[in-house]
Amino acid sequence: MHSSRRAASNLLGVLHDIRDKGIDETLRSLNLDRLSGRPPKEILVALTDIICASGGPIDEAIARNAYIETVVEMIEQSVDLDKLDDAQIEAIVISFISRSIATRVIEDIGQKLDVTAVSPEQADMLIRNLHDFVLGAVKDQLAQEMEKARNIPKTQLTASMQKIYEVAFSLIAGAVGIST
Repeated sequence: MHSSRRAASNLLGVLHDIRDKGIDETLRSLNLDRLSGRPPKEILVALTDIICASGGPIDEAIARNAYIETVVEMIEQSVDLDKLDDAQIEAIVISFISRSIATRVIEDIGQKLDVTAVSPEQADMLIRNLHDFVLGAVKDQLAQEMEKARNIPKTQLTASMQKIYEVAFSLIAGAVGIST
């Protein structure tokens, strides 16, 4: 899950920059100043390649998918990028982490599963339950870690996010019987 850990760190860093410096200054620092004043949807989509690595192996695809799903959720919730607070940042990052872990678990299970063993309806129910379980577990497990990460320097962010991912993924993988 290296790509997802790196993307989570990048996402947290960009959100902290938006909160601390404002959206326009953050866009300028990322050479995206042409997006100043654009709707959040355009800005968030444009940040995809900055937050997530492009192309490549399944891990990168999982990170990009989790980010896009998180962006859709942010747009549906009308997140105001000019008024981000710590609670919103934490919710966004936890959503991203949960989605990437659930997708990785689904990928791992899918490789080992006899597809004739479950009906499409059962598979849909299992996926919904897995997403709910992962989100709850990640929230419970990461509340303190996210609070610690709130004010750490960006240079330490990657190490902190690595720890968060390792704890969360180990918990989920153990719960569903996948060796890490």
